[in-house]
Parts: sequence; C-alpha cells; structure tokens
Amino acid sequence: VVGGILMSIYRDECLDLAAADLSGADLSETRSSAPFLQGANFRRAKMAGADLSGSYLAGICFDEADLRGASLRGCNLTNASFDGCHLGGADLATATLKRGQIAKAITDGDTKLPADWDF
Repeated sequence: VVGGILMSIYRDECLDLAAADLSGADLSETRSSAPFLQGANFRRAKMAGADLSGSYLAGICFDEADLRGASLRGCNLTNASFDGCHLGGADLATATLKRGQIAKAITDGDTKLPADWDF
C-alpha cells in the first residue's frame, strides 16, 4: 500500500488520504502536491526531508514521527499532534498552528517557526 501511495505522490496527483493509517511508514524525502490528509495517522512515521508544503494536515497525528528537515510551509496544521515528534530543521514558518501544539516536540536551532511567535 505504501509503495502505491508514494508512486501517486511522486506523479503529483491530488490525493485524498483522509484518516489513512500510515503509522510507521517510511515516507522520507516524499514530495507532494498538497494532498488532503485530514485526520491521518503518521505516528512514528519516517518523514525526514519530506516536502508537504501547502497540504491540509488538520487533526493529523505526528506523535513520535521523524520530520527532521521536512517542509511544512503553508500547511494547515490546526489540531495536529506533535508529541515526541522530531522537528529539527523542519520549516513551519508559514504553517497554521499554535505554539502549544509543538510543546512536546523536539526542535533545534534550525527549526523554522512562525515569525509572530515570541520566545
């Protein structure tokens, strides 16, 4: 199943994977064309270097996922969960989310967060 999903993403098709269970999947370096993934489960998924820019990711579970170096620019991350998620070097600069959503995530000095967040 994962191979088919990746092939579809690579062909830049519009995907509707709402509520899909992709927990533990290796989706490293995946590029997408803004799939609809609301409520999908990416718990413990390997997504380092993935580019999900502009995707609708509301309500997604990224708990314990590896999103190091991933681009989430322009993503709607409303109510997404990031507990224990590795966000080192990830780009969330123009994403829609609240600071509390990443309170339990692992970030580093290279993580790009929304400019209007004061620290």
